[in-house]
Amino acid sequence: MEQINNCSSLLPDVELDFIYNDTQGDVLKSNAVLVDHICNNVAAFIGPEGPNCNVEATVAASKNLAMISYRCSDPEVSDKSR
Repeated sequence: MEQINNCSSLLPDVELDFIYNDTQGDVLKSNAVLVDHICNNVAAFIGPEGPNCNVEATVAASKNLAMISYRCSDPEVSDKSR
């Protein structure tokens, strides 16, 4: 992020920041954090980690926010038509 923030030609007038929250794979914690971040105008999410992430993905999608989850294998979110 530091390299991106220091390169004025990539995202002029934009500064990226990273917020980390360990939700310990708990769906309730994960959704609480997700909603808090949405209320604070976070633009995208990395995570959650774990086999089930359909609830979090649905919440992010409902606000048209990107979510990249490198360990979600939930078949519901693999259906791109949804």
